[in-house]
Amino acid sequence: MDATRERILAAARETCSESGFAADAKAISLSARVSEPTLYRRFGTRMGLLEALLEEMLDSAESRLAEISRDRDAGADAMIRAINVVGFYHVRVYGQLASEVTAGKLPADLRHHLGRVHRLWALMGSVIKLGIGRGHLRPDVNPRIWVIAWRSLVTTDSLEAFRVDGGVISHEEMAEVVTDFLLRGLDNCGR
Repeated sequence: MDATRERILAAARETCSESGFAADAKAISLSARVSEPTLYRRFGTRMGLLEALLEEMLDSAESRLAEISRDRDAGADAMIRAINVVGFYHVRVYGQLASEVTAGKLPADLRHHLGRVHRLWALMGSVIKLGIGRGHLRPDVNPRIWVIAWRSLVTTDSLEAFRVDGGVISHEEMAEVVTDFLLRGLDNCGR
């Protein structure tokens, strides 16, 4: 990947972390220290840039979850740590954008990625099932309900509810607290 493209993607990550899919191409190009025409030459359109960022996020999450599911020797701590990393890493890195994806709020031009988002949640559920099957996680946990609970608690609407209640909480803090809380409910090892 060329340095200019990577600089634009890094600036888009930062800008989208605050603004989600509403991120402005001008703000991204200013942050990347490139002209808007350079941004458009690299990505075609603002939506092309957002799609590249979305694909980067989905690729990362899928590879992390697939790695966990392939590791036949993963112990309880490794599995719980890995779920925790996937659970809040992407919200920490991609912020508002990750919350919007989690809630299924993709722009019309990117809705063709919804199937991939749903497959990602199914893979997360499979990892939970794997942990249950290995005796690392509580056998009475419903993986589908866990994934739905995580998704609903890490969305933008939930984050806004915390702000309304008088506190300010970042996307990263929200995801970490929710993931930790839900993992404690999964834990079969008495932590």
